[in-house]
Amino acid sequence: MCVRFRLAALAFLLAGSVSGPATAVPALEMRFDVEVRGLRAGVLALHNIREGGQYAASARLESTGVAALLRRIRFDAGVQGRVEGERLRPIRYREDVDTGRRESRTEIEYVRGVPRVVLSEPERSPEPWHLDPATQGGTLDPLSVMLSVLADVAPEAACRLDLAVFDGRRRTQIVLSEPVVEGQRVVCTGEVRRIAGYSEDDLAEARAFPFRLSYAPAGNGMLQVVEIEARSQHGRARLTRR
Repeated sequence: MCVRFRLAALAFLLAGSVSGPATAVPALEMRFDVEVRGLRAGVLALHNIREGGQYAASARLESTGVAALLRRIRFDAGVQGRVEGERLRPIRYREDVDTGRRESRTEIEYVRGVPRVVLSEPERSPEPWHLDPATQGGTLDPLSVMLSVLADVAPEAACRLDLAVFDGRRRTQIVLSEPVVEGQRVVCTGEVRRIAGYSEDDLAEARAFPFRLSYAPAGNGMLQVVEIEARSQHGRARLTRR
């Protein structure tokens, strides 16, 4: 799945767990509404758990409202990995996508941080511009990046994010910077940059997708993401925390 930033494609519905004792750390849950041109297009619900230096999450995207009437979109994903400090290190990632026009499945394993595509359906030969996974060590999968972007942060860490994403064929960079205080909110300038693995047509269309991310106090001394705004090919899109 292309990692370009379009809020309709950020509408994950996560329902995951990690095996462990009955005293496991409670799962983190978040819910967001997704709007395009002011109309509700989907729901994002995060359910992620970390314990014993490990993390696990799964995802489900389904269009809702008017968007579902026009075209039903489904995106299922899951990831397991290790937590090293504040960094996520995926071990296995999988996704199952139905865009309403095309269905696909992908699984990626990571060995010492280097991704290896172990499943890609339907099978098709890589295009000349696609990247060799063996050259993409240190990158994250799309779901681990989403967890990182939406994670609560200390005020001094707000808008400080620079992550490389590899979806099995393409490399993208996600950057947050330029924190600005607006009332009780801290607003970041964000950008999704197409780095490599894209066709000339894709790069001619756009090499970067700007967005705006807003934090608000979480009540525990931390900041939490409450809104993301971006411009999609269908108009202004917004992700709003419930």
